[in-house]
Amino acid sequence: MVVTKEGRKKKLWRQTKGSSTTDENREADRNVKTLIRRAKRGFEKKLADDKSGSVRQFFAYVRKKTKSRPTIGPLKKDGKLVAEDLEMAGVLNEFFILVFTHEDIRSIPEPEDMDREEDLDNIHITEWKVWKKIRKLRATAAAGPDEIRPRILQELEELAGGLALVFQRSVLTGVVPDD
Repeated sequence: MVVTKEGRKKKLWRQTKGSSTTDENREADRNVKTLIRRAKRGFEKKLADDKSGSVRQFFAYVRKKTKSRPTIGPLKKDGKLVAEDLEMAGVLNEFFILVFTHEDIRSIPEPEDMDREEDLDNIHITEWKVWKKIRKLRATAAAGPDEIRPRILQELEELAGGLALVFQRSVLTGVVPDD
């Protein structure tokens, strides 16, 4: 005969139900709850008093305690469930297009006394500037839309020169490369 966890639990409950240890159990239970409450308060106080400037643990704790979930579940479109990320993005995009007001772009006034080309000519992106920004990235952060993790960029510092050229050309021409 196989004894399940529930069966063992019920058997132990029956054994202790009539015994005099229930008062001891209640006292132990109260003590454990008090210790847990104190430990939780201490942990929360430590998070609030953190002087290191790192708020990552704090927000991870808050996120764990909130009931809302940041993910978007499957969506319905024409009675069918859509679960793929790209398809869900398309469904949401179609909805937002319907909801937002379309502005008449023919009546937008032209800005006066602004020479944008002159401002963009003053921007100089160097390999050193790009490398400094890459070094400041959190190495454990998730990959962006390009699916390149910050750790890879940090370990391949040779990429900074090529990225600087792409960024500078993009600023000068006003064109962002598709890739």
